[in-house]
Amino acid sequence: MKFALEEAREAGKMGEVPIGAVITRELPSSDGSRKFEIVSRGRNLVETRSDASAHAELQAMRKAALSMKNWRLLNTTLYSTLEPCPMCLAAAQAFRCKSVVYGAPDLRLGAVKTHIKLLEMAKHPYHDIEASGNVLEEESATMMKDFFRERRKQNRKGQKLLGGEEKSMIRRILQTLNPLGRSSQ
Repeated sequence: MKFALEEAREAGKMGEVPIGAVITRELPSSDGSRKFEIVSRGRNLVETRSDASAHAELQAMRKAALSMKNWRLLNTTLYSTLEPCPMCLAAAQAFRCKSVVYGAPDLRLGAVKTHIKLLEMAKHPYHDIEASGNVLEEESATMMKDFFRERRKQNRKGQKLLGGEEKSMIRRILQTLNPLGRSSQ
């Protein structure tokens, strides 16, 4: 979860909602010890990519599938700093993650226990997923609260934060002014 928190911090620095995710898997061991590796990392990129599906969890799962050369992420664990939304939880099932571990509950969109209990509502036809939460909850929640507190403060000062559309428009204007993509500095 600490690595997912690092990804969340980086997302926040980019002006994204600070949500991070990591995919791990257990390595085979002949001596009985348990060793894990990080397969992939992801951070929220919704604004940067102007893509409502660019959630941290989906970024991590897509990268893991490419890294493992298999869309079935069997025996993996998805760590997320925030309780997955319905889209991300369904994707974790579709990618066949073994388990999901999250930090802070998502009171508005949480799909494990907080807003809607999708795993209890309907069983996936051929894949069960384990889910647990509240791992480093305070750190995850504090990062989110601080981010939105700062955003509200900036909005009160009249400083409009750039959203995805504005960022895209600025990129297009800069490309028009500099079509070869060379830095003008």
